[in-house]
Amino acid sequence: MLLTTLSAAFAQQFEVRNSKVAMPPASQPLYIIEGKVMPKLIPSKADSTKMVSPVAEINSGDIASIEILKSLSATAPYGDDGKNGVVKITLKKKANQLRQ
Repeated sequence: MLLTTLSAAFAQQFEVRNSKVAMPPASQPLYIIEGKVMPKLIPSKADSTKMVSPVAEINSGDIASIEILKSLSATAPYGDDGKNGVVKITLKKKANQLRQ
């Protein structure tokens, strides 16, 4: 109801900021989950016709740790693939066993 009383420009900004808008694949960081390099986009488990970031498919409660690499710490080990940064995700043991 509130959005119908707002200007169209503001409503459009509000909608974009509160929806799940993915970054373009070219500007996404390299995701490494449990030591495996992940593709920039994967089919959604909920709707296989939609492509999502691999992080979108992880239950946040299953994450043990996240390590962010940027600049030389990302490009030295991963080359050009790490130019937008690297996100290394380690899952809790129970979640990791369920994924295999």
